[in-house]
Parts: sequence; structure tokens; C-alpha cells
Amino acid sequence: MVIGRGDKIMTSKTIKIYTLSTCSHCKAAKKFLNDLSVQYDCIDVDLLGAEDKAEVLDEVRKYNPKLTFPTILCGDKVIIGFQDREIKDALGL
Repeated sequence: MVIGRGDKIMTSKTIKIYTLSTCSHCKAAKKFLNDLSVQYDCIDVDLLGAEDKAEVLDEVRKYNPKLTFPTILCGDKVIIGFQDREIKDALGL
């Protein structure tokens, strides 16, 4: 379910995106979500300290063993790479 609230779209699904700060596909995915006014949590993995980075990479590996970015979690769906149609489908848009 998607609900408009102010300038952001609230969805019943939790959206988390793991990115690299220099990755063009990651930037495109974040821009796409921003353009849709969807709230999401983002972690730029390459900007983390060594200990946090190792922990987050272990977390990403559970969803995406190849550790490619972006890795997007939308509810129970995992989207690997910037796949705009898949993101919209996962959001019910």
C-alpha cells in the first residue's frame, strides 16, 4: 500500500538500499526513488569505517552473494542493480 503524505510517499514496505557513493547505478537508483518521493534508508557502504563496513557487507551478502550494488530491499523483495520497473512493481506503483 502506498499513501501520499506531504511531499513523501509512505509505503507499508520498508525500503533499504545499499550503495557505493561513486557508483552511477546507485546514484540513478537513489534519484529514481527521490523522484518518486519514496522514503528509504540508504547505506553508502564505501563510506563506512572498516568494522562497520565488514558487518554491512556480511548483511548484503545474505541478500546478494555477489556483493553488487545497488542492492535494494523492498519488503521481502530483493532487487539487484538499478531496475526501475522492478522497483515500481515492488512498490505497487
